[in-house]
Amino acid sequence: MSRLNDKIIEWLSAEAIELGFLECAPVSLKRDPNFNSYLDWVDNGHHKPLAYLEKNLDKRENPSLLGDKLKSAIVFLHPYPKEFNSKYVAKYACGRDYHKSIKEKMFQLSDTFSKQWGQIEEQKICVDTVPILERSLAQQSKMGWIGKNGCFISRKHGSFTLLSVWLLSYEYDEPLSEINSFHCGKCTRCIEACPTDAFLEPGKINTSKCISTLTIENRHTIDKKYFNKILSSAFGCDICQDVCPWNKKHLSTDDEEYLPDLKTLLSLDEKEFRDYFRKTPLDRPGWTGLKRNFLILASNDPNVPDSIFKNYSSHSNELLSITAKNILELRNEQI
Repeated sequence: MSRLNDKIIEWLSAEAIELGFLECAPVSLKRDPNFNSYLDWVDNGHHKPLAYLEKNLDKRENPSLLGDKLKSAIVFLHPYPKEFNSKYVAKYACGRDYHKSIKEKMFQLSDTFSKQWGQIEEQKICVDTVPILERSLAQQSKMGWIGKNGCFISRKHGSFTLLSVWLLSYEYDEPLSEINSFHCGKCTRCIEACPTDAFLEPGKINTSKCISTLTIENRHTIDKKYFNKILSSAFGCDICQDVCPWNKKHLSTDDEEYLPDLKTLLSLDEKEFRDYFRKTPLDRPGWTGLKRNFLILASNDPNVPDSIFKNYSSHSNELLSITAKNILELRNEQI
């Protein structure tokens, strides 16, 4: 039976860093110790509208069920991309789509591994699209902990990291020690800073109120009550991470804005608008969803005149026209 020993793990760590990962660590596959908490969250409907999170519960509980011979996992931390900077875009999306770029690196690592250590009997590479609890696996690997903001936090790297997992048919004997201790202490800055009061309790979020869900996964109009809460979030939200003390030394000081001002953005036609976000994660909500978000941001900008919203109020796309009408109503109420 193939087994992950210290020599292989040391080799994997060096190769991963060479490919641009921050670090990696192994964990044996077993029933996830955080699954009951996850199931309670789903059973209470706090995951909605993300219906996919209630599927494949057996595999989320035990990732070994994703294959016939999977025994262990290597969890990887990768830094956020920094190909551009924008105050309108969550930091993880400021570059090429990480699903593709990280997956390419992991397949490259797999090929190198096979040449060095022999053919892998079974494997599965997971980059955010496979039904596993990545943060829980990362916590079990002892690289960090799941914080009160629900993000995985590393003492060394903070939470501005992307998680990926490599499931393997290799056995791994975990050292007999406790899972990493919790290092949020009494701090509640993330919970207090959330503009939409999305936190149910430390570490658990009402997904339907989260700005990331509202601006990325939501395909419908956004309730007017959130318009003045979404002040700079056209795609995702970093507020609960920006205020985290563990990220203090990882915050970017780059103030150069990649995107044009809101007035200019809203004047672009569909092709021009798409060109700005090509090959980035920002195409997930579609160009209409993204433009809806920029309309909402512009509603709070005094430099954007009512005439722009009036033009959009008669737009052929219902999502954009309804959003523009709602903005005009709010602006009239403020007069």
